[in-house]
Amino acid sequence: MTKIIAIFILFLTVSSCWSLVKPKRTFEIKNKTSQDLNLQVFGRSKLLNNINIKSQSKFDTTLVQSSVSGNDKSTPFDIEKVDSIVVIFKPNRMIKYYCDKRLLYGNSKDSCIVDGKSPVFFSYKSSKKNIKTMSFVYEEDDYNDAKPF
Repeated sequence: MTKIIAIFILFLTVSSCWSLVKPKRTFEIKNKTSQDLNLQVFGRSKLLNNINIKSQSKFDTTLVQSSVSGNDKSTPFDIEKVDSIVVIFKPNRMIKYYCDKRLLYGNSKDSCIVDGKSPVFFSYKSSKKNIKTMSFVYEEDDYNDAKPF
């Protein structure tokens, strides 16, 4: 009986520690272009995120996952709200990711997926201990493909 109680207490201790140690995910956006860039994330014409990244540098953020087994996030943005993303390469080039008032990506049937490279989707880079790193890179080809404005 003592062994059963000891095992039960051990199980409770391990499971409570497991719930306290939430997995983390780091997202990085690298700017490998020759120009500074500004990434603007919108939802229903409201600016949700505004990120400035200097040439040859990066932006990163770490998010704590809501549960150990649940939501395996692949983007730092709230994809249930994002309907457009604008990337401005300073001084005068731009890429627009826009789906005519629909979500860029999501679980609803009203969402769409933009052709080609989209800053909503980050690729797996590395993992250590309880942190996974996801990356998205803007390269000189992206700058060259951007439209003048």
